Amino acid sequence: MADFCLVSRRALNEQEHRIFRYHFLLGADWKLCCRKLNMDRGNFFHAVYSIEQKLGRTFAELEPYPLYPLRDYFSGTIHRQALPLSA
Repeated sequence: MADFCLVSRRALNEQEHRIFRYHFLLGADWKLCCRKLNMDRGNFFHAVYSIEQKLGRTFAELEPYPLYPLRDYFSGTIHRQALPLSA
């Protein structure tokens, strides 16, 4: 998670990172983001698509190990043992 946030911070400019933080990390919908960032809907979605493209490329080309696809980055297998039910 820290790698994801740090790489995003370095790859985006200040305005893009604010949009990224509100929309992607904090989960705010587009209406709240537009109100908070003083943007109209069209410019907001244009910025979101630009951020997705920029970060997708950055995550895929990161050296020595890419962060994309995330399922491969977080591919550790979790083994859980079943606990006996107590009576």
